[in-house]
Parts: sequence; structure tokens; C-alpha cells
Amino acid sequence: MHQGGDETQRALGAATIAVVFWGIGPLMVRGIDASAATIVFWRFALAQPVMIGASYYFGKGLSLRLIRRALLPGALFAVSMLAAFTSFQKTSIVNASLIQAMQPALLLVVAPFVFKKRTTLRQFAFGGVALLGVATLVLGGGSTEGSALSGDLWAAFNLVLWTVYFVLVQRIRQDGEDATSILAAVFFVSFVVATPITLGMAGSVGEIVNIGWKGYLLEVLMVLGPGLVGHGMMMWSQRHLDIRVASLMGLGSPVLSTLGAWMIYSQSLGFLQLIGGVIVLIGLTGIMLEHRGNRARPAVSPTLPAAEPDLSEAQGRLIS
Repeated sequence: MHQGGDETQRALGAATIAVVFWGIGPLMVRGIDASAATIVFWRFALAQPVMIGASYYFGKGLSLRLIRRALLPGALFAVSMLAAFTSFQKTSIVNASLIQAMQPALLLVVAPFVFKKRTTLRQFAFGGVALLGVATLVLGGGSTEGSALSGDLWAAFNLVLWTVYFVLVQRIRQDGEDATSILAAVFFVSFVVATPITLGMAGSVGEIVNIGWKGYLLEVLMVLGPGLVGHGMMMWSQRHLDIRVASLMGLGSPVLSTLGAWMIYSQSLGFLQLIGGVIVLIGLTGIMLEHRGNRARPAVSPTLPAAEPDLSEAQGRLIS
């Protein structure tokens, strides 16, 4: 029981690290003077040596078997990223952010059927508090001017894609696949799927290549930070966390993005946004405490899958 509690603690810590780096990601995107297609292309292209190298250093490496398992998640991940960028271009940031924030609510409904896990009243309550905080944060930051039905539909499409991806990855992790190897496979498939699409959207090779030294630097930082550390830590934690907890913790990213935009880009930060950020943190704290308490209670241990490399030590190496 003590070991399970320690594992839950490490998983919550890993998910928290992921949330921090995912919150930094939009700030890096903001600093790149390029089209969405160009940003997505380089994110996947530059990620290949990093993710594959990490899979051999931290895990078991890339294999054809893993690539086959990652075909659907990888394709969903690629199209989801393109849909997210398109939604931000075609509708208001407010609408796109609010629609994407509905993922945890969707998982609260889906999880009992997919993973046979009952959603408790406390989980609904804390999840509702966190969602309320995100809504307050986003709506407090600006109007919905510039919204359009087509953009809202792209955001809803992204919501479905990302939710299905999240569920598929959770199931793969529960089968015992190591995090960095499956992450490398997902990014490899995503690159294969996204490359022809992004090249077609860009219109010319020149547009893809000419992003300047600052653009390349930020792309590399995105690969190392939100990509390797963010997705790596979240994927590792998904074997040890309830999928609803992992998803709800992701609501902390908009809070960090908002604070970062205020500090780095001098974007306005209103009173309602501050209140929303506090509400999100209260909800997430409740979710973490509730999950920790549930894992601490005695339970009959199920048959565990084959052991995988413990990434608790790798966390320190990834962010050092």
C-alpha cells in the first residue's frame, strides 16, 4: 500500500510537470512568425530524433510493433493538432478554449463505460469547480468577437479527436508499454500523417523553410519542453492515474498560459481572470487530494502487467 501511494505521488508530480510545460507551449507558438502549417510541420519533423533517441535512452526503443499500435493514436494526434490551430484561426480564442476545456467533462461521462470506473460525486464536484474556473478565466480575458460556426466546429472536432487519442493512449499504457517508446511511435506516425497535409496547406517549400533563427529556436524548445517533457511525463503518469484525473489536471495549463502572456507579452490580466485562475487551482487541488485518498485506501491488487522502466528518476534528467 505504501508503494502504491508513492507511485501515485510520483504520477501526480509527473502530470503536474506536464501541465506546466503545456502551459508554456502557447507562449512559444506566439513568438513564432509563421503559419500554423509551418509550426506543426517543424514540431513533428524536429521531434523525430529527439523522441526516438529518448525512447532508446529511457525505454526499450522504437519498433514496428509499437508503430502498428500507434497508427490510430498517431493519426488522431496529428489531425487534432491541425484542427486546434485551424480553430484558433477561424473562431475566437474564447470559443475555441472553452470548447477544448470540455474534454474532462466528456471523460467523466465516458470513463465509466470504457474503463468500468464509477465517477464519484466528489469527482464531479471538483471537476465542475475546475471547469467553472476555466470558463471564468477565458471569458474574463476577452469578448467572443470574431467567432464563427466553422471555427467552432473545428474546435469541436479537435475535442473529439483529442479525447479519443487520450483514451487510446491510456489503454496502451495500461497494457504495460513504456512511455517514451510509445511516445516516439506516436510522433513518428503523426509526422508521416501531417507532412503531406502541412506541405499542402503551406503552399510552398519556401514558406516552410523561412522561419528565421528565432523560429527554429522556439520550435526546438517546443519539442524539448511541451513535447518530450510534457507529453512524456503525462504519458508516463497515465499508467498510474485515473484518466479523469489526468485530464482534469490539464485544466491548469490555461492558467499558466494566461499568466505567461501577461508577463512576457504584456497582455491584459483582468480581475475575473485572476479569480478564475484561483478557482481552477482550488478544483485541481481537490481532485489531487481525492485521488490520493482513493489510492491510499486498501484494495485487492489486480494482476499487474509486465514491469516497465521506472521513469521517476528520469523525471529529474528530463528537466535538468
